[in-house]
Amino acid sequence: MVEVEICYRSNPTEPELVSEARIFGAPSLFNMYKSKEEIEKNGEEIEKNKDGKGDILFCNDAQIVDFINYVFRPHVEFSPDSSYKLDYVYDKEILGVVWVSTKKFDKTTALAFSKWLNKQNIDFLLEEPERKLVKGDTDKKIRRRHLNVLNSVYYAGLVKNIVHMIPKHHAYINQLKNDGYHVVGYCRKSKTQSSNRATLLQRMVDILRQSSVKESFYKRDFNDQNILSELDKVNGNTQDFLTFIQENDKVCVVALDYAGLTTNMTDLKNILRNNPKLQKIIIDLYCYENQFKVFDREQLLNNVNDLKLFNCRPNYRQRSK
Repeated sequence: MVEVEICYRSNPTEPELVSEARIFGAPSLFNMYKSKEEIEKNGEEIEKNKDGKGDILFCNDAQIVDFINYVFRPHVEFSPDSSYKLDYVYDKEILGVVWVSTKKFDKTTALAFSKWLNKQNIDFLLEEPERKLVKGDTDKKIRRRHLNVLNSVYYAGLVKNIVHMIPKHHAYINQLKNDGYHVVGYCRKSKTQSSNRATLLQRMVDILRQSSVKESFYKRDFNDQNILSELDKVNGNTQDFLTFIQENDKVCVVALDYAGLTTNMTDLKNILRNNPKLQKIIIDLYCYENQFKVFDREQLLNNVNDLKLFNCRPNYRQRSK
């Protein structure tokens, strides 16, 4: 009988039953749940080091936003049996929590942090904050938010999980290869003429090679062999890409953002219907949202909401700094 354990990949609220052999064979991919004793010990360590930086620090804004969205949730999501509790939170308190895991705000005032916060894709910003009157030499109103706040014992584990997103993604890619998948990269740019188009395409190729694809790589075909010849470590154009899909079983395509694959959901649906060997699509959103979105073939063919994500180019994204 195969021994199994309860574990999770990136989200602790999404448990899986996985064989012990697979867990220990891919330790960067699977996370084991902590025992009560481990959680209490972790909490004690956080309390001891609350005046200093943590051992693991965020690398970019996307990771910070991801952390804030995990720790501070809108109050409408309140559940009495969860790891969250309702509390009134000031922006300065959010800054204090985030400060431990980044050097970005070492010289940032509470006001400057509030301005930064309001420009980010933070879930709780959809709800209007309250204003509390603070009496003193001059009465003033301070903005506070009624939020669900995650228990602090989970902070260190959460930071570790977010920062290690790339290693976990690499482990997932390697697992796909071990399962017989052919992982191939694809990138495209619009037909708009630009003097630096080849440079931009090469940048997309380099980003995907660093995060996901080490082998085959293709770009969209505009019948422009000059640009193709300028690119390094690219195996061909769109026609070569389609031939690759037809000649190999269990293909997984990786693209940078949805528009990096296509901006037409009908075209994508037709490609999936006509190429049953194309089994998975991974969209690399790491630079923007600190995540990778994985879609199965049947998921895209049967779920129009997922397919619509590819339907048009959104506003230009600002990369994390």
